[in-house]
Amino acid sequence: MIVINNEEYIRFIEEHINEELSVEVLANHFGYSRAHFSRMFKSQMNISVMNYVWKRRLAVAIDKMLDGEKISDIAIELKWESSSNFYKSFKKEYGYKPSIVKMVVAAKNTLKDFGRDKMRKETKNEVIEELKGYVSIGLVELADLTYKGMKRYSGEEYIMHPLNVARILVYAEASPWVVEAGLFCDAYRKVDGFDSKNLPKKVRKIVNELPNDWNQLSEDALLVKIAERLHNMRTIEFMSKERQIEKTRETINLFLPVARKIGHPRMIEELNRLSIESLLNCETCIRK
Repeated sequence: MIVINNEEYIRFIEEHINEELSVEVLANHFGYSRAHFSRMFKSQMNISVMNYVWKRRLAVAIDKMLDGEKISDIAIELKWESSSNFYKSFKKEYGYKPSIVKMVVAAKNTLKDFGRDKMRKETKNEVIEELKGYVSIGLVELADLTYKGMKRYSGEEYIMHPLNVARILVYAEASPWVVEAGLFCDAYRKVDGFDSKNLPKKVRKIVNELPNDWNQLSEDALLVKIAERLHNMRTIEFMSKERQIEKTRETINLFLPVARKIGHPRMIEELNRLSIESLLNCETCIRK
C-alpha cells in the first residue's frame, strides 16, 4: 500500500481549512479506511488527525483576528459549533481569551515568533545581551571564535545562527547546558577540526552527540536539533528554491514528528506554520 507523505496531508488540510473536515473526509480523499488513515496519520505526524486540524484552525484564527475579522465570524468560518466553543478551545490552547488578541499590546506580542522579533534585524551584541544570565559569556566568546570569518547564506556573520539557536532554547526553557550546547549546534558539521574538549562536560556530551543518527540522540540533543531547524526555517528565504523545497520536506517529514514526540508546543506551532508557508510558496514558484 502506498504511504502518503506528510506534506500531502498538510497541503490538503491547509487548502480546505475553512471547509468541513473529518477523519472520514480525509480518509476518503487519500483512499484509506477511517481506522487505517487515523493510525497512519498519528504514526507519521505524532498527533491525531482532528487534533492537528483544530490546532491549525486556531492558528489561522489568530491571523484572521489580527486582520480585523470579528471573533464570531471567525468561529463560524472555521467550523466551530458556536462562539462559546471557540472561546473555550482558544483559551485551552493558548491560556488566554481570544479577545486579548484584539488588544494593542497582545497584538504586538503576536507579531513575535518564538524568541525573536520579526519587525527588525538584530545585531550580534543585542542577541548576546539577551542571552546574558542564561549562558556563560566565556562560551559565547568561544563560539564566536569557533565560527570566526564564516558567513551564512543570508550574508550575516555565522555566529548569529548558533546565538539564535541558543535563544530559542532559552524560550523553550531548556536546561542551561542544553542552551549552551546550542552555541555549538553545527560546529562539527561546519568547522574543520572542531574539538569539544574545552566545553563543560554536560555541554560537551550533547555537542558530541549531534553528528549521530537520530535514533542515537538523547532528548537534549534532539531539542538542539529542532531549535536549529526552527532558526533555519526562519531564514529559509535566503536559500535557493531547490534547497527551500528540500529543507521544507525534511522539516515536515522528519523534524515535526520528532518535535511533537518530545513536546514544546510553541516550537511545534511555529515550525509547523513556517513549513506550511514555505511549502505553499515553493509550489507557487514551481507553477510560475
